[in-house]
Order: sequence, then C-alpha cells, then structure tokens
Amino acid sequence: KLKKNLLSPQAMLASLSVKVLYNLSFNKDARALMIQHDLIPPLARLYNIFPNASIVPLLYQISVDMQARKFLSCNEVPRKLVETMKRSPGKILDERLAALAINLSTDLRCADIFCKRGIGFLLKRIKASVQ
Repeated sequence: KLKKNLLSPQAMLASLSVKVLYNLSFNKDARALMIQHDLIPPLARLYNIFPNASIVPLLYQISVDMQARKFLSCNEVPRKLVETMKRSPGKILDERLAALAINLSTDLRCADIFCKRGIGFLLKRIKASVQ
C-alpha cells in the first residue's frame, strides 16, 4: 500500500508515506523489505520531483546497507544528488546531502556518476562542510 501512496498525485499522501517509511527505516529488516517490495524506484521519482523534501533522510537511512546502494545507483538518485548539491546555497553543504553522497560513493556505479558530474566540486563542498 505504501508504494501506491508514494505514487499518488496527492502530495500530502506521498509526504506522509515518506515519513512512515523514514520511521521504519531505522530497522534493518524494514529497509530490506523496502528493497524487496521495490520501493526504491518510486522514492527516486519523488526525489527527482522534490529534491529538498524529507526524502533525503530516508534515502540516507536506506543507503546505510551496502546491498541497498546498488538499487539506489540504478535510478536517478546519484545524478539528482549531484545536481542538488551544486545548487545548494552557501559555502557549507547540508550534512544530510553530504552523508548520502559519501554512502553512495562506495558503489561503483554511483562513484562513476559522481566522477562524471563533478567530483572535484563535491569534494570541495564536503570538505568545507566538515571544517
């Protein structure tokens, strides 16, 4: 049912579904079920539409599992993440974006996307954020 709600044209329903999934994402078995029930593609679509919404913490929680990173790399998540970080205002990068980028960079496909889309820029932003 949550997958259906994520695809709903009603923004409020999709947002509430993301919040429910975020609360569940602290449990490893729940994260595995999210992958098993193919929730990554609808989450990736939502991230493309609302890159600054509450979806980033959920994507980060999912990216904690090494197995999940390959599923995130098969969507537009890495490309949109680079785009979002480049448009992020100020010198300091949002720590949630940086954490998600660091986790995803351990996946070969994501690392390749990051390299092609401006790894130097990302490293400078992450370094500035840490200092």
